[in-house]
Amino acid sequence: MIVVFGWLVLCQAVPLGRPVVMRRIMMGAGLFLTLFITSALAAGLVGQAGLADARESRVDLTVLALGSGAAVSLGVIMGFVYKADRQWSPDDDRALQAAIATELDPDLTRDSMRLWSMPGVPSSS
Repeated sequence: MIVVFGWLVLCQAVPLGRPVVMRRIMMGAGLFLTLFITSALAAGLVGQAGLADARESRVDLTVLALGSGAAVSLGVIMGFVYKADRQWSPDDDRALQAAIATELDPDLTRDSMRLWSMPGVPSSS
Protein backbone atom coordinates (compact mmCIF):
# COMPACT_ATOMS: atom_id res chain seq x y z
CA MET A 1 0.00 0.00 0.00
CA ILE A 2 2.84 2.37 0.86
CA VAL A 3 4.68 1.72 -2.38
CA VAL A 4 1.62 1.79 -4.64
CA PHE A 5 0.13 5.05 -3.37
CA GLY A 6 3.51 6.71 -3.02
CA TRP A 7 4.58 5.85 -6.55
CA LEU A 8 1.23 6.90 -8.00
CA VAL A 9 1.88 10.42 -6.73
CA LEU A 10 5.65 10.43 -7.25
CA CYS A 11 5.28 9.38 -10.89
CA GLN A 12 3.38 12.62 -11.53
CA ALA A 13 6.67 14.47 -11.01
CA VAL A 14 8.47 12.53 -13.75
CA PRO A 15 7.18 13.95 -17.07
CA LEU A 16 9.39 16.79 -18.27
CA GLY A 17 6.47 18.44 -20.07
CA ARG A 18 4.85 19.47 -16.79
CA PRO A 19 5.60 22.84 -15.20
CA VAL A 20 8.51 22.91 -12.76
CA VAL A 21 6.35 24.09 -9.85
CA MET A 22 3.89 21.23 -10.35
CA ARG A 23 6.71 18.70 -10.50
CA ARG A 24 8.14 20.05 -7.24
CA ILE A 25 4.74 19.96 -5.52
CA MET A 26 4.07 16.40 -6.68
CA MET A 27 7.49 15.22 -5.50
CA GLY A 28 6.87 16.73 -2.05
CA ALA A 29 3.33 15.37 -1.93
CA GLY A 30 4.50 11.90 -2.91
CA LEU A 31 7.11 11.82 -0.16
CA PHE A 32 4.57 13.18 2.34
CA LEU A 33 1.97 10.55 1.38
CA THR A 34 4.46 7.70 1.65
CA LEU A 35 5.69 8.81 5.07
CA PHE A 36 2.17 9.56 6.33
CA ILE A 37 0.87 6.10 5.40
CA THR A 38 3.92 4.58 7.07
CA SER A 39 3.34 6.56 10.28
CA ALA A 40 -0.39 5.74 10.31
CA LEU A 41 0.31 2.04 9.97
CA ALA A 42 3.04 2.25 12.63
CA ALA A 43 0.61 4.05 14.99
CA GLY A 44 -1.87 1.23 14.48
CA LEU A 45 0.77 -1.39 15.24
CA VAL A 46 1.99 0.42 18.36
CA GLY A 47 -1.64 0.66 19.53
CA GLN A 48 -1.89 -3.13 19.36
CA ALA A 49 1.25 -3.76 21.41
CA GLY A 50 0.67 -5.92 24.48
CA LEU A 51 -2.98 -6.69 23.77
CA ALA A 52 -4.36 -10.19 23.52
CA ASP A 53 -7.21 -9.22 21.17
CA ALA A 54 -6.69 -6.84 18.23
CA ARG A 55 -10.27 -5.57 18.55
CA GLU A 56 -9.29 -3.75 21.74
CA SER A 57 -6.54 -1.82 19.98
CA ARG A 58 -6.56 1.87 19.16
CA VAL A 59 -4.29 4.15 17.18
CA ASP A 60 -1.40 5.55 19.22
CA LEU A 61 -1.86 9.30 18.84
CA THR A 62 1.70 10.15 19.87
CA VAL A 63 3.20 8.03 17.09
CA LEU A 64 0.66 9.37 14.61
CA ALA A 65 1.36 13.00 15.56
CA LEU A 66 5.14 12.62 15.46
CA GLY A 67 5.07 10.68 12.20
CA SER A 68 2.64 13.09 10.54
CA GLY A 69 4.70 16.10 11.59
CA ALA A 70 7.84 14.52 10.19
CA ALA A 71 5.99 13.60 6.99
CA VAL A 72 4.74 17.15 6.48
CA SER A 73 8.10 18.76 7.16
CA LEU A 74 10.03 16.35 4.96
CA GLY A 75 7.46 16.72 2.17
CA VAL A 76 7.81 20.51 2.27
CA ILE A 77 11.61 20.26 2.30
CA MET A 78 11.53 17.88 -0.68
CA GLY A 79 9.30 20.33 -2.53
CA PHE A 80 11.83 23.11 -1.99
CA VAL A 81 15.04 21.20 -2.71
CA TYR A 82 13.90 19.04 -5.65
CA LYS A 83 15.47 20.40 -8.81
CA ALA A 84 12.92 19.75 -11.50
CA ASP A 85 14.92 21.29 -14.33
CA ARG A 86 16.25 19.34 -17.26
CA GLN A 87 19.77 18.38 -16.39
CA TRP A 88 20.98 16.77 -19.63
CA SER A 89 22.84 19.06 -21.99
CA PRO A 90 24.65 18.75 -25.35
CA ASP A 91 27.91 18.49 -23.41
CA ASP A 92 26.52 15.37 -21.74
CA ASP A 93 25.65 13.92 -25.17
CA ARG A 94 29.24 14.47 -26.35
CA ALA A 95 30.65 12.93 -23.17
CA LEU A 96 28.36 9.92 -23.58
CA GLN A 97 29.46 9.42 -27.19
CA ALA A 98 33.14 9.63 -26.12
CA ALA A 99 32.54 7.10 -23.35
CA ILE A 100 30.80 4.72 -25.77
CA ALA A 101 33.65 5.06 -28.29
CA THR A 102 36.19 4.36 -25.55
CA GLU A 103 34.22 1.34 -24.37
CA LEU A 104 33.96 -0.10 -27.88
CA ASP A 105 37.66 0.50 -28.69
CA PRO A 106 39.84 0.12 -25.57
CA ASP A 107 42.99 0.89 -27.58
CA LEU A 108 41.60 4.33 -28.37
CA THR A 109 42.82 5.71 -25.06
CA ARG A 110 46.40 4.74 -25.90
CA ASP A 111 46.29 6.40 -29.31
CA SER A 112 48.04 9.71 -29.57
CA MET A 113 48.93 12.16 -32.26
CA ARG A 114 51.91 14.46 -32.26
CA LEU A 115 52.28 17.38 -34.55
CA TRP A 116 55.70 18.57 -35.53
CA SER A 117 56.20 21.97 -36.94
CA MET A 118 59.30 23.23 -38.65
CA PRO A 119 60.33 26.78 -38.14
CA GLY A 120 60.11 28.82 -41.29
CA VAL A 121 63.25 29.58 -43.29
CA PRO A 122 64.33 33.18 -42.71
CA SER A 123 63.97 35.26 -45.80
CA SER A 124 66.82 37.42 -47.02
CA SER A 125 66.06 40.86 -48.22
